[in-house]
Amino acid sequence: MLENRLLDINENIYLDSTQAFKSLCEAHLSAYDLQRESLNFVPLEGSWFANSEHSFHLDEEINKFLASDRKVLLLLGDSGAGKSLYTQGLVNKLWQTCSSQDPIPLWISLPALKNPVDNLVQEYFKQFGFTDTQINSLQKNQSFVFILDAYDEIRILKNLYVTNQLGNWKAKIIMTCRREYLYSVDNYKLYFAPFHREKAQYHAYTEIIVKPFKENQIEQYLQQYVKNQETEWKDWRQYQKSIETIS
Repeated sequence: MLENRLLDINENIYLDSTQAFKSLCEAHLSAYDLQRESLNFVPLEGSWFANSEHSFHLDEEINKFLASDRKVLLLLGDSGAGKSLYTQGLVNKLWQTCSSQDPIPLWISLPALKNPVDNLVQEYFKQFGFTDTQINSLQKNQSFVFILDAYDEIRILKNLYVTNQLGNWKAKIIMTCRREYLYSVDNYKLYFAPFHREKAQYHAYTEIIVKPFKENQIEQYLQQYVKNQETEWKDWRQYQKSIETIS
């Protein structure tokens, strides 16, 4: 299916870019071991508000966002909440089922780029051998899901949707950020919402709080981890005690 997808892309943009797309695809598939991680996977939960007692399965709301008209989704969570691992797995699953009619999913680590403020998409594609002509053709002919990871780690308060002119791409944006990074930022949504003619388009923006792991979720993960991996300790409770000593 992936080979067919690459051929579809190559035919659609009328460029010899199949090899570049193979490199791009392989990078996304090799970065996340879907089979291994699925053995240890504990579904993440989210909420609309930080202190809300109500929660929902994160996958369900992500799928609703991808099917909606909204353009930007901000995933906020504490350090260690699983944002990066979750979004890597999301991209991997989207690649596995990607057809010629679907947006191309890309996971982009913002702190790994030299210029995430003004040139993130072009810089990312060029890492895989795409030329300016090919990138321009992709911009005109393809749709994307750009997952921009670790906004807080670039330590620059800029609206990347605006500075990178992401509105000129047929793309949905999912961005991750630590909650604590924005605690002292007034009206932080201005740094993530899409803009049109200098006006924030809040109707095209949404955000989800990734809920911290509950005690039973941690226990479930440790049990699955010990069962499915070669580990130093065979009793998951030993890992639990070790975690408690550093908490």
